[in-house]
Amino acid sequence: MSRTSPAGARDVAARTLMRARRDDAYVDRALRSAAAGLSSRDHGLARALTYAAVQRRDTLAFWIEALTGRSVFDLDDEVLIPLEIGLVQLAFMDRVPPHAAVSESVDLAKRLSNRGGDRMVNAVLRRAADDGLPALPGDDTPADAAITHSVPRWLAEQWYAEYGPDEARALLRRINEPAERAIRVNTLKTTIDDVEQQIGVQSHRDDELADALVLADAVDLEQTDLWASGAIVAQARGAQLAAHLLAPQGGERVLDLCAAPGGKTSHLAAVMGDAGAGLTAVEAHRGRAAALRKTLDRLGADAVRVVTGDALEPPVALRGKVDAILLDPPCAALGTLQRQPDVRWRATPESIADVARQQRELLEAAAELLAPGGRLLYSVCSLGAAESDDVLAAAGVVPEWRRTVFPHRDLTDGFEYALVRR
Repeated sequence: MSRTSPAGARDVAARTLMRARRDDAYVDRALRSAAAGLSSRDHGLARALTYAAVQRRDTLAFWIEALTGRSVFDLDDEVLIPLEIGLVQLAFMDRVPPHAAVSESVDLAKRLSNRGGDRMVNAVLRRAADDGLPALPGDDTPADAAITHSVPRWLAEQWYAEYGPDEARALLRRINEPAERAIRVNTLKTTIDDVEQQIGVQSHRDDELADALVLADAVDLEQTDLWASGAIVAQARGAQLAAHLLAPQGGERVLDLCAAPGGKTSHLAAVMGDAGAGLTAVEAHRGRAAALRKTLDRLGADAVRVVTGDALEPPVALRGKVDAILLDPPCAALGTLQRQPDVRWRATPESIADVARQQRELLEAAAELLAPGGRLLYSVCSLGAAESDDVLAAAGVVPEWRRTVFPHRDLTDGFEYALVRR
């Protein structure tokens, strides 16, 4: 069978899901390896099937259990995964005819198992195609919303409590939709007018971000001349806000802590016009620091100084002398659920508490570096008080302002921003 056939895309999705389930592999990395050799079109199908199966895991489990009368934990992966892939197509992919969704999933089950699982897959999916899918419980309560929108119950409860039912429902609906396709025009290399002419797909600008473009269709950016020349950066608009909110000026001493992979670092350099040696990027991991340097070189951010070091132990010589700091610490990434399918299942209240302690320690260390009147922008691509207000309070700092970027309101990745001034 050809690797570039639709069935090949389904095989890739199945292998990726199998590896994620059995080896606890990250879905995006496992897919990248499994999809090597697929055509661009079939890579897109494999990605859509895989991501939807992971994101909609608990919704799919609800349907499978209703249709089979059995717990999903009692089903072999060789049966469960074809059922998931088939239901994803029946429920969420209008372009796939129901008969194709059923037959291809049955064939997939045959290839995965010799124990007759294809018969069960055939019976269940034909019933779903003919009679329709069982009704979901709705989202009046967090418990029902967790099934309908496929998130851990604790997360639904947290969002209902923090944002109220209406806001939480809107947010939960949004996180299962495709992520925005946004790029940042690297003004160190080119102009937004030139990129619009060369990008090859329809796009629109952002009223608040002068160097942002949102693309109407998918583009393999890394295969374009624009990417190779450093003219564009794949970056959500929510992330692009950071450099503009900190607004570093030429002549200021600026620090970017926890800097890799470098999207925000290079943006800071562009805002500053890459002038002088005022911007220093700090990254603890030596390999990531080396990769950061290569990225900055490709993007023309030559004046940025990259330092390998622990942001928790900044040089004493900098204490009280830094004008502007971007602190973008490790986080639970709950603002990126549209583009990182397994984040919702990896995060737990306990893991968030652990990362929040690290965020507080980093914030306390960074705040000591500020010169009088200096400013620090605290930035996490997550949502919720545990990684924002609670961290600020625990560190004993009162922000000048706070801003939350919501996926359902702003149509980009979710972020928590706070500006602290000394």
